[in-house]
Amino acid sequence: MFLLKRRTKGETYLYFAQQIREGKTTKPQIMKSLGALSRLQQKDPDILVHLQEELDRINSGEDSKVVIELSSLKNRDSSSHPIGHFLINRVIDSLDLVSPIRKGLKGTRSEYDTATIARDLISERIINSRSKFASYHSISRNELRNCGYSIYDVYRALSRIGTSLDDIVTEYAKLTRKSRDISVVNYDLTNFYFEIEEADKDGIRQYGISKEHRPNPIVQMGLFINQDGFPIALNVNPGNTGEQQTPIPTQRLMAKAGILSYVYCADSGINSAEIKAFNNIMGRRYVVAQSIKKMEKARQDWALSDGGWMDTKGNGNLTLKDCPDDGFLYKEDKFKLEYRKKGSKEKHEIAERTIIIYSKNSKLWQDSIMESQIERALKKIKDGLRANPNSPDRLVSIDRVTDDGEVAEKEIRKLDKEKIEDETRYHGFYAISSNILEDEMDALDVIAINSGRWRIESFFRTMKTTLDTRPIYLQNDESIKAHLLLCTLSVYVLTEIAAQLRKVKIQATPDEIQEALQGIYATDRVIGYELGHHQCDEKIDRIRKAMEQIYNLESLEKEVIRKNDLREIKKILG
Repeated sequence: MFLLKRRTKGETYLYFAQQIREGKTTKPQIMKSLGALSRLQQKDPDILVHLQEELDRINSGEDSKVVIELSSLKNRDSSSHPIGHFLINRVIDSLDLVSPIRKGLKGTRSEYDTATIARDLISERIINSRSKFASYHSISRNELRNCGYSIYDVYRALSRIGTSLDDIVTEYAKLTRKSRDISVVNYDLTNFYFEIEEADKDGIRQYGISKEHRPNPIVQMGLFINQDGFPIALNVNPGNTGEQQTPIPTQRLMAKAGILSYVYCADSGINSAEIKAFNNIMGRRYVVAQSIKKMEKARQDWALSDGGWMDTKGNGNLTLKDCPDDGFLYKEDKFKLEYRKKGSKEKHEIAERTIIIYSKNSKLWQDSIMESQIERALKKIKDGLRANPNSPDRLVSIDRVTDDGEVAEKEIRKLDKEKIEDETRYHGFYAISSNILEDEMDALDVIAINSGRWRIESFFRTMKTTLDTRPIYLQNDESIKAHLLLCTLSVYVLTEIAAQLRKVKIQATPDEIQEALQGIYATDRVIGYELGHHQCDEKIDRIRKAMEQIYNLESLEKEVIRKNDLREIKKILG
């Protein structure tokens, strides 16, 4: 910007102007009229010196507010572009997250860069979770993003990623092995539904058990994460796949990546004898939740007996009455687990350690749930019943004979008191099975490993709520697999940002990080881009500034970036 002087009818007028290029020529663009020189000098004899000093501050970036004021004077429509992806891309590059995709696709060629498309879709999923078509529309219209591909390239890229999912997962497992602690891995499954009514004949969109009781076809995803909440490997299966069938094939992919020795941690639905036997070799161990109801009678009687309990301070020979209100009691013993592989006559024995935990708070919580279910069961006695093992209907018994033994014309429904008493006796008790014996690890440390399973539930919650992974609108099996992989990597990015924020003593949820990233934008003005931030509360503003500092993007705190510097800014911001 410079000081422009124009002489009209014997009077000199001053202007702030910007040199604008049109084709091969340039011409001055007046940004602000300052008035006649003679009148300005009457007020300030050194006005020319002071105006030049002001221009020097503007051109050096010290007084960018003036630039915003000047650029806003021009009558033209302004366009705002979200630029939070600059920071997300910096995180993706720091984690080398697209490298496994390139390596997993080796041997296949295309006219477009699949890894670049994946990176753009990850950042767009975090900034604004929408369909792939809407995401591409947002990316392609943003002047501050380099989109050199078409929407058809996006769909082809998804198919390529899904086709090579196992190879890509193996590469991600290698990356995690090098950069993360994988001494303990948590495994769990979740389902994602589709906005369709009919299942596929041969595809992965199938009817299955839905915790939300949705009548839609679903797809099942299994996920391994470490104790810090970072994903290691995943699998995608038809919605009707049995849970017990899913972990071992993915563990074999992890073994190909060099991940051989670790503790497998899962809930009671994914702890079959076959899974335990697989995690009893090559340095692997397991810590899994165990259903007391399904224990053999001798072990169950021991688990529920009121004796041999210990507290966390090391006091022994306690009874259930000694359980503290804000803590728990535990006891442990060693049993033998017999396993026979299908098609083999040979038996294998595993020395298994069982730890039982009793908590008053857990008992009170389960009792309250039972009371509410009894109330609902009483209301349902007059209505039809459903065959759902978790429904209050299970507490209702049906008699079709009278007390005299005669066949009744109508069903007689009443509360099943024996069923209620049988379920209530388990309240407050929780069991853990492990092949890590007493001489290897203290019981409290085993309990601590099991308690870390909440992180995978939190991971799935972020996928479903913060990133709107469901419902899935894609139809192609490979594209569905790619979609779930990219959403998983999006949570990976949010988890990494949260970890870095904790290092500077800022606790931030995925929703708060997303809000901070969504609030960063640039508005197109005449001479440059005005950077701004949406109105937000103090914590979100603190999170945004901390992220910019952590990833060396203080440039985003500038108030304006001139278009002449756009190439340099793109280089700085990634």
